[in-house]
Amino acid sequence: MFRASIEAARTGGMSVGVEAALRDPVVVRDKVGGPFAARIAADAAFREEVLGPSPEAYQKVLIDYDGNIFGRDVPFVSVPESFIRTCPRPLFIIR
Repeated sequence: MFRASIEAARTGGMSVGVEAALRDPVVVRDKVGGPFAARIAADAAFREEVLGPSPEAYQKVLIDYDGNIFGRDVPFVSVPESFIRTCPRPLFIIR
């Protein structure tokens, strides 16, 4: 999902994603800014922090983030199936 952001960092460095986020902080309009574009645009300290890691480290963060949010834990998003069986609270599951 974040391929454009990863590729931009790999080819142009971390500043490419930061510049994209500052131009347009809505990730669905400019995927180069990545999933943290809104915070990059709004938070100068976070923006500086994003410039710090290598593109390889950033790639790992995005791959892990994507897996946690969108589907490493098939068939449920964000949680492993074992959690569903043991959760002590009622759950609303949409399939």
